[in-house]
Parts: sequence; C-alpha cells; structure tokens
Amino acid sequence: MAELASASYLYRVKVEPASPDAFGTDTKAHALGTRLVVPASRQDRTLFWIDTNGAIAGGPTWGTATAKASTDVEVKHEANSGSMEWVYVKNVNGSTIERGQTVTADAGATPFEVKEAGAGDRIIGVAQFDIPDDACAWILAKGVGYGLLAGDASDLALLQAAANGELNDTSATTSNAIAQVLAANSTGGAAIRKIRLFGGIE
Repeated sequence: MAELASASYLYRVKVEPASPDAFGTDTKAHALGTRLVVPASRQDRTLFWIDTNGAIAGGPTWGTATAKASTDVEVKHEANSGSMEWVYVKNVNGSTIERGQTVTADAGATPFEVKEAGAGDRIIGVAQFDIPDDACAWILAKGVGYGLLAGDASDLALLQAAANGELNDTSATTSNAIAQVLAANSTGGAAIRKIRLFGGIE
C-alpha cells in the first residue's frame, strides 16, 4: 500500500473514464483495488472542492482561483483526525453514485467494480464526491469523512449499512458496526454527516 506525500494526488486522479479509448488503450490511471493512505497531519489539508450537487469542482488550490463559485464547498483532511485510506474503484451501478453513499461489490463482477450498498451489505467504502456511472475514482475506505445517514442519529452512534447506500443506527452493534457518527443528524430525514469509517475492505 502506497502512502501519499500529498493529499492533492487524490484530486489529480479523481474521476476517469473506464472504457478503452479509440486505440483500445485502457484509460484507467490505476488498477482497480489500488489502495493509498493519506497520513495523519497536525494541520488541516484541503483535498478538493465540490459544488452544491456533490460533484468535483476543483483541486486543492481551487480556493484561490477566480473561477471558484462562492457556493463550492471545501473537503478537508482535518488535523489530528488520523490517516485516511482510499481505494480505486469503478462504478457499475447503472447511475451516479452520490456523495456520502456506501458501495459494495457488484455481483458477478470484480471485487472493485461497485454499486450502491444495501441493508446489511459488506461495504468497500463511501463516496466522498459524485462518481458518474462507468467511471473510475477514489473512495474513502477508512478514516474520517462524510456519509449519508438515513435518518436521525446522535453523536458517536454506531452505524451499519442501510438501503440505497445510506447508513443507519437502527440495529448497529459493536459486532456489526461499520462507522460511527461524529456530527449528529436531527433533521428528521436523510442527511450527509461527518463519520468515522472503520474500514470496509480487508
């Protein structure tokens, strides 16, 4: 497993076509299942910026760019939050995997061709930005990031995979939990909240 010298690397390989080009060359930048670690830091580090729809808007230096929209949101690797582990996957969901959704292996496909997870599924990771269908990208496999909670959940509640790529605390226990809430959800509905992902892949 490689360790990143800079979190900016994640942006440079963010979302890529998965199909061969006109010359038959595989256009994926990495082998599916490649894992990378962003080491822990004592300072906040910008990973990338996303737009209001959850899609990648720009890289780590986007905050100083004149083209940056005022509504773009900074996604950071926060200081003293531990390391982050990412894995490179292909979306075969048939539709966009949205920011915060959990993913699992698609039946009959390679382990890192993924679709949105369902209730009780073994997850590979959580998308931190929108990934179009048939595209390749990095997803968070372990560490502090953002997940889509199915409903209300209190701080430090344990979470398990729910339907539609969501997470809930309905029957999560210390034996089946895959994540923990770090920012409570009290909206009465689904919402993206900060979580700590324990690690979906072995």
